[in-house]
Amino acid sequence: MRSPLTAQVSESKILLNTDRAVCLDTGYASAGGVARDEHGQWLFGFNRYLGKCSIFDAKLWAIFEGLKIAQQRGYDTIIILSNCLDAIRALQGSTIGTSNSALIRRIQNILTQENL
Repeated sequence: MRSPLTAQVSESKILLNTDRAVCLDTGYASAGGVARDEHGQWLFGFNRYLGKCSIFDAKLWAIFEGLKIAQQRGYDTIIILSNCLDAIRALQGSTIGTSNSALIRRIQNILTQENL
């Protein structure tokens, strides 16, 4: 059973902005983002060093990390704001279990667990 505070948090909608940075010379990447409530108030930020990574995978890692933190904090309604159309298409275009990417499958598992 959820406490009243947790129930109140989980009913709110959050906006998740994600981004990544990849050094083209070395391939080293990081991912991060920020979550805000529906009124634009900051809720949390995050970042993660990824090591060598493609630009596409770095964007997926940013989405994954943001969703994971939001899920851990009890948010049920998450709107992902991304400037990477390829990543969104990859997430929408494959069904769970059909993607060759374990990262895409992990993101989809979070989305289906939370009915996002």
